[in-house]
Amino acid sequence: MFIPILTNALKRSTPVTLFPRKGGGGGRTPKGTSIPVTSSGKGYTGKGSATTYGGGGGKVITIPSGSTFSGRSVGGGTRSSIYGTSTYGSGYPVSYSCRDVYACGFPYYYWPVVYPVGENGGHDGAYGDTSNTTRPGGPMAMATFISNSDNTTFWVIADNSTVAALITTIDTNCTSYLSSASSSSPVPLSAVSSTSAPQPEQAVEYYRASSVVLSLAGYNNSAGP
Repeated sequence: MFIPILTNALKRSTPVTLFPRKGGGGGRTPKGTSIPVTSSGKGYTGKGSATTYGGGGGKVITIPSGSTFSGRSVGGGTRSSIYGTSTYGSGYPVSYSCRDVYACGFPYYYWPVVYPVGENGGHDGAYGDTSNTTRPGGPMAMATFISNSDNTTFWVIADNSTVAALITTIDTNCTSYLSSASSSSPVPLSAVSSTSAPQPEQAVEYYRASSVVLSLAGYNNSAGP
């Protein structure tokens, strides 16, 4: 789904192939910024950081015994495969063939997003709660972006490091389109009440193996076209 202003901004900011520009058109590739991938838990990522505007790819490995989610695959996701839909569990490369997001591997290293307790379709705890410090990139966080022309409100939810990288990139490229009330730093999702947090039905699109979600205030993805 194309959303004026914000969609273009998000496609320019790509922590581990996050929101890349569609197509292979020419032009200069922006310089990437390193963001953390590792967490405080038993690491399995094999890498300590990701790079904005990165192309992804690389070797697929199996998470070793003794690490969180041992036996699952990790890595190999490319820039061209990050686009999902408004359905949780989308945004995976075809090679991962995921039927159950709660049992799938991690093509982009990051774990799928989680919502506040009670909003995860009966799978609360599968990836820890929103404050889980073992999550690659840090605990769940959100950012709010408000249009300065019509007060339309968007949210981005992901791990803390990804949200911080997006805020920086969007602020650099879209300041003139956004209200000063937009986020200047990540807000811990655990600090947002369950009634105030973006809900699953407000998801416009999931990205990067459902580890990032773009939501829109007033939108309902279960209401039909």
